[in-house]
Amino acid sequence: MRLSLRFVIPLLVALGVFAYAALPLMKETPFRGRTAVFVGDDATDEFGFRTVNRLGGYSIKVGRGASAARWRLSDVRAVRDWLAS
Repeated sequence: MRLSLRFVIPLLVALGVFAYAALPLMKETPFRGRTAVFVGDDATDEFGFRTVNRLGGYSIKVGRGASAARWRLSDVRAVRDWLAS
């Protein structure tokens, strides 16, 4: 059985292992040559931020607190507004 990446990515995120999967996935079609984006709101997301930073992508921390993320949005509403823009 072959799973579509459309279903695999949300599963990886839900399991908290997206950052581990991001590096090899970014070398595969349809991700090759694309920019990685990682949005997170707590300490468990820090590995994801660092991974996306190594890939030259966009790491975005939601809320307050120290972070390896390169950008920050204040809250979930700000994330929604950014995605809609």
